[in-house]
Amino acid sequence: MPEGAGPYAARLEALLRRIPDGWGRWVSCDAGWFELIVDLDAALSALDPDYRVEQVKEKFGTLRYYCTPTSEDADVWCRFDDLVRVAEDRSAETCERCGRPGRMCRSSMRWLKTLCRDCAAASGYVSPA
Repeated sequence: MPEGAGPYAARLEALLRRIPDGWGRWVSCDAGWFELIVDLDAALSALDPDYRVEQVKEKFGTLRYYCTPTSEDADVWCRFDDLVRVAEDRSAETCERCGRPGRMCRSSMRWLKTLCRDCAAASGYVSPA
């Protein structure tokens, strides 16, 4: 279970069960995005209750959500892509640490992370990236 899962623990646990054996069941991001992730999972599972998750992580400062529907319907695949894109876009405006409005920041080592002003200052990141 991801650290800081709090009220999202049960929903994140259900999401982790969607990851096939042997893939590694983890979510690699901070707690500020957990609401985005569980809301996305709910929307995707409404379209395809048996869809598969491959990875959920932060990359280049934004959310990456890799998944595959079980349906062969092209419309379902398009709707999946749209929902994932919206969630990933929202992550670019949501602090990964606390969930408040944020923006892309960079560390002295040039690592990118979407953070609010307070979380960026507390962790040595500067804005804008």
